[in-house]
Amino acid sequence: MSNTIKLEVMRYRPGVDEKPWPQVFDIEWTQDMSILDALALVKDDFEPELAYRWSCRMEVCGSCGMVVNGEPKLACSTFVREYASVGKITVGALDQFPIEKDLI
Repeated sequence: MSNTIKLEVMRYRPGVDEKPWPQVFDIEWTQDMSILDALALVKDDFEPELAYRWSCRMEVCGSCGMVVNGEPKLACSTFVREYASVGKITVGALDQFPIEKDLI
């Protein structure tokens, strides 16, 4: 199994974009990498403008809630390895709220 995966992040910039659009990143992942860790990697190494929320990293606060491959999940407790066989992870903002920017 390859240690790279496509991470498709739905981006949205108010006042610039008409609707959310996908941006794809090829990332290297490890067994202990959460979706939140993967987003931090993207922000640090590829796209510093990426906006998302996180706080406790321990499944308590819920601030990292987002839609992962069509299902609402907490990014801190959802692991990249769960999607390794699919080869692609799509991450978007929660459906019930208006999008402020990117995943927020």
